[in-house]
Amino acid sequence: MVQLYEVLSRATRLELALRAQSPARLARTFAQFAGQFYCRNEFDMLAREVSDLYDIQHPERAGSL
Repeated sequence: MVQLYEVLSRATRLELALRAQSPARLARTFAQFAGQFYCRNEFDMLAREVSDLYDIQHPERAGSL
């Protein structure tokens, strides 16, 4: 059976994450997994992209906990 994340685009998955989680919650999630990735550059790029999306799409939530 196909998983939902396999049929959604990356942009859609990020948008859903932004809607479902606060910036602080996503930051804590990123921090929990930071040491588990071989390619840290891609991980850092994803974290910056999520931060930028909050600033652009949800500026009222960007600084919320």
